Amino acid sequence: MNHKPLPLFPGPARARCPHCGQTSYSAGGIHPQCSVRAADQDWTKQMKLRREAVEVFAPHVIKPFQRLCPKCQSIQHARTRKCTCGHVFPIKTRATAEN
Repeated sequence: MNHKPLPLFPGPARARCPHCGQTSYSAGGIHPQCSVRAADQDWTKQMKLRREAVEVFAPHVIKPFQRLCPKCQSIQHARTRKCTCGHVFPIKTRATAEN
């Protein structure tokens, strides 16, 4: 048995948060934490798509002791003097490396 009296004048119906369904007391009708969570979800989706796009269109992955031929874009060992396409890599000496 409930001993609470019923209200004589029922108040206006409060807006419900569209994300969690609970009564919202904010002016916008959505909880601030729910709006932040929704914005973060959109942001994480965008970042995931960007990361996937970068991985798909990534150029050659050059490891240590390798270099990319500027003429044919093939990966060569760092000590290779001449590429198979005919490009001759410049020889770096200590004097040119320090300048």
